[in-house]
Amino acid sequence: MKWPLVKVSDICNQIRGVSYKKDQISDLPREGFTKLYRSNNISSDGSLNENKLVFVSESCISDKQLLQQGDVFMTASTGSKSAIGKNLQIHEADKVTFGAFCKVLRPQSGKVDFKYFGYFFKRAEFRNYISNVVEGANINNLKNEHIDSLEIPLPPLPIQKKIAAVLEKADNLRQQSQQMERELNLLAQTVFLDMFGDYRKNAMSLKSSLGEVADVRSGVTKGQKLEDHKLTTVPYMRVANVQDGYLDLSEIKDITVKAKDFEKYQLKPGDVLMTEGGDFDKLGRGAIWSGQIANCIHQNHVFRVRLCDRYVPEFFAYYLQTPFVKQYFLKCAKKTTNLASINITQLKGLPIPDESLGKQQSFLRFIDELKALKEANFEQQEQANTHFNSLIQRAFKGELDLKDVA
Repeated sequence: MKWPLVKVSDICNQIRGVSYKKDQISDLPREGFTKLYRSNNISSDGSLNENKLVFVSESCISDKQLLQQGDVFMTASTGSKSAIGKNLQIHEADKVTFGAFCKVLRPQSGKVDFKYFGYFFKRAEFRNYISNVVEGANINNLKNEHIDSLEIPLPPLPIQKKIAAVLEKADNLRQQSQQMERELNLLAQTVFLDMFGDYRKNAMSLKSSLGEVADVRSGVTKGQKLEDHKLTTVPYMRVANVQDGYLDLSEIKDITVKAKDFEKYQLKPGDVLMTEGGDFDKLGRGAIWSGQIANCIHQNHVFRVRLCDRYVPEFFAYYLQTPFVKQYFLKCAKKTTNLASINITQLKGLPIPDESLGKQQSFLRFIDELKALKEANFEQQEQANTHFNSLIQRAFKGELDLKDVA
């Protein structure tokens, strides 16, 4: 059934985030301070990530800057086009405000069901639209008119609520699979600590350094002069591809390099890729390269660690996620307000435990069993995502069967 179209500006208000001064911000909870959500609190899957929370003095916050139930919290300015327009909906008001580079779409009570309104911005069509209209040379900016000009189908409120109920049920199934993935990842870290202990308590026993047990290299530098050289164009790993414990291969770019440099930078299965910088909590993040892409190299902001035969790559990859390693990198890193970075000398100096190969291989067997569980969960997650995306497309085309919806 076709529903009348109305402009988003007719049913919601847009509110820009505020830039707060350094002396108004705290990295830790304090009396008289409240949570400040920023763009990095929106995960790529649209869920809330509170690992990077900061807090702002309540005396600086106006009432309209406090998040309300039904608000759609959205990234409005970012250097990454794929991240612009990322959003999540606030279902419970919890005295939280939001910062610069973000905006809130606040649905007007009585005109639209807030859950129905929130799901409108979860559609793939919305993200595609945003990627086409955002502007900026280095920073992509989502302007008010980009949202105001959108048209949303608006059935009667009872129908909106039924549609939202159908989508919420499918969305819950999707979120359950995502939660299972997070729990499986946490299980691996827990088992690692159970098997090998907390190295913060026995740091003096770590006699070797990474540079002594591995070939550690930085990658190719972009923008080199290539005249009078034989060239080759190959795929390469960027910082964006290397996440904390996994590789994001959704977008692979190519680079033209000197043919003689290709072998020096070529990745081999078992290499561990690490970033030189990023957010404080992701500093030194790493993931194992399994040869997923032929003839792939890495850029200079990504370190390649090729371990000797005494070490299992999976052991080292999970070692990187331990509190001891994160503490080491934070202590020696060069820091700015929001970012930190390490150099290759600091990476080579990372203390490495001398665990027996047999014990490492026992951990690897557990990881292999865990992989099977994760693959099964991934299949369920893919099915849940496909089902949800199909429903949400049909919902806003008026094609859902709502007869049996209470």
